[in-house]
Amino acid sequence: MNLSESPDYFSGEQFANEVMKALRESEVDLTESQPFQFYLYLNTEEQANACADEINLIGLETKVVSPDDMADDDDFQEAEDLPAELEDAIEEIFADEEDTEDETRWLCLASAQMEPSETRFKEIGDKMIILARQYGGDFDGWEVNPDSIEQALEEMFGSIIDQLGGMDAFEDDDQPDLDAGFLTLDYDEIEIDDDPAPEAEAFLRAACAEFNVKQSQLREEWRFGEAEQWGYEQDTGILQLDFEDGSQLLADGQILGSYDPSAETWEWAWNNPNIDEAVARDSHRVRELGDDLDLDCLRMGVTPAPGGPFPAFLGAVGVKATNSIGLYPGHAGDVIVFILLKEPKWLNAEA
Repeated sequence: MNLSESPDYFSGEQFANEVMKALRESEVDLTESQPFQFYLYLNTEEQANACADEINLIGLETKVVSPDDMADDDDFQEAEDLPAELEDAIEEIFADEEDTEDETRWLCLASAQMEPSETRFKEIGDKMIILARQYGGDFDGWEVNPDSIEQALEEMFGSIIDQLGGMDAFEDDDQPDLDAGFLTLDYDEIEIDDDPAPEAEAFLRAACAEFNVKQSQLREEWRFGEAEQWGYEQDTGILQLDFEDGSQLLADGQILGSYDPSAETWEWAWNNPNIDEAVARDSHRVRELGDDLDLDCLRMGVTPAPGGPFPAFLGAVGVKATNSIGLYPGHAGDVIVFILLKEPKWLNAEA
């Protein structure tokens, strides 16, 4: 069997969760060793070789492949001789996807024969993401049993021909709800494993109330929830929202944490090695607050986060602890990144 994925990876934990979820859903025997490949694209041969040396240190085999070799080598060609209907279906589904593999990029191909392990995948994911950021490359996904391409496509997409015209439903089912940060919170409906002391409960209740007011103001005054596209640069710490009418909104942003709906876990920014310390600074305040209020969910690097309002609740605590004006939840691959906001301003605002 062949499986593969290539979304935008935000953390090694997210990557590991994705791989393990895909393997379980495909009924792969997790007790047996499997051949895996991981794809990292770089701009130059020197960068690809440097990354190969780093990847070898964590026990993976590597092969540096030139753009010309990728074009000539059958191993890097698209699958041929698939049924015409299947080819048409795949082309339609990925019509809007950008292909990160182009004619000028070098491939650092990492491979290993190994027993699936969430810990091992997290280590690999963290290394690939860090190298991609360091060298301006793209960590473009993974495969298991990459020699069986045709079977892989049929198993991954299932009855793909029957899904033609049903892409909207596919996206709705698989993408996290971006309204997760705009829920109206009721503290009494939040399930907290810890038993908060009276002082802690008072703070948490106030955080929920303030969050409701601030998020409402973001919707009414700054049109949050209407943007067509969002972006965030760790180098500048700036959140940018683009609107259909050409308006742009900029705001100072600090990453609070990330929520993985599939695993129902929350990772605080201070614990994520792929987040620059400069934009994780405010998340440390929440960690300190967790010590002050004796709340494990605020001081554990990764904490269980059941669905519903709980991720927004953690965001509300962050907003109050840092005196931010509110929170923006942005979709990044399979996770939602929660960004604390200050100093919003309009660019090219339409009257």
